[in-house]
Amino acid sequence: MARPVGRAVRQTYLRDIGAGFRWLVGARGFFQLTLSATVFNFCSTLIGAFLVFYATSVLHGSAGTFALLLAFEVAGTGVGALLVAPTRALRFAGLAWTVPLGVLSGAVAQALALAPSAPTAFVALFALGTFGGFAGTAWLTAAQPLVPREMQGRYFGIDNLGSVAIVPAAQVGGALRLGAFGILPTNLAVAAVWTVAGALFLLPRSLRGLGARAVPLRSG
Repeated sequence: MARPVGRAVRQTYLRDIGAGFRWLVGARGFFQLTLSATVFNFCSTLIGAFLVFYATSVLHGSAGTFALLLAFEVAGTGVGALLVAPTRALRFAGLAWTVPLGVLSGAVAQALALAPSAPTAFVALFALGTFGGFAGTAWLTAAQPLVPREMQGRYFGIDNLGSVAIVPAAQVGGALRLGAFGILPTNLAVAAVWTVAGALFLLPRSLRGLGARAVPLRSG
């Protein structure tokens, strides 16, 4: 007796997800990168989600100030993405991810809390955009030759799931902490965690050595 089509589709879908998770756990560098992305996204979301309060209550600016902050960040993202090719970041994609999106972004986020002013904020947002654009483009580019073609859809899907799932937790947690302690202490605490996490993710050799010259990672 033939099984219902819906059941067969569900089983195939679950097998594909299981295969993707097994590959990712076996590919240590990419697994560690996914874990770091969850932490970095949590910190960046917690700060970015409440940037409008920073612009108004800390900088005493207007909607225009908030818009300019976002514009500087977007401009930096474009600049960072374009730096990947001339710096040949594909060869050291692990470091090109962890250093700018971890240690450096955390340090810049601390500056937002320790030296709050409009000039500092504009420079900091441009830097955060640059680091994010550089790291994200280096990772996406390196994944193309390093992740087996049959696993790429599953890998990107699993990685994106972790990134998206952490966003609501960061938004809710940030709102609660901001209400209890205020925006500057909240930003400073999150930025410190961000910096430390970035430094810790520099320790795993598999992530540090991730690059286009490496042998393609396979599970098992």
